[in-house]
Amino acid sequence: MVGNEAIDADHQHLFSLANKVRDGLLVPHSTYAAGDVLEELLTYAREHFAREEELMKVHRYAEQEGHIVEHRLLTYRLYNMHFRCVNGEKLSNEELDIFLDRWLARHILTADLHLAKSIRNAQRKSTEETR
Repeated sequence: MVGNEAIDADHQHLFSLANKVRDGLLVPHSTYAAGDVLEELLTYAREHFAREEELMKVHRYAEQEGHIVEHRLLTYRLYNMHFRCVNGEKLSNEELDIFLDRWLARHILTADLHLAKSIRNAQRKSTEETR
């Protein structure tokens, strides 16, 4: 994925939770509680974002501010969907798919890849300077 073991493990879990959301929506008349899974996804996303933001701070990531804004927007969108769901609104499969696809495809596979590359470069530079 991005080449950072901890962040990659987080991403794998986030993909797993996103698939859990999708799988539950595909089962008609199930006891699936979309609100519960969205809450789990929201909680884990917040934890993941905190880990990423700590890495950004430690490595003085140049694009930290914009990346954090993306985290806040994603958190807000997840919170909003969770809130609507637990208050009785049925979310459409399309809305969830679009959000999850854009989040997973755009944020993880672009912004997080860029972050990981920047961290690797900083670590490489630090290693070269200590030689």
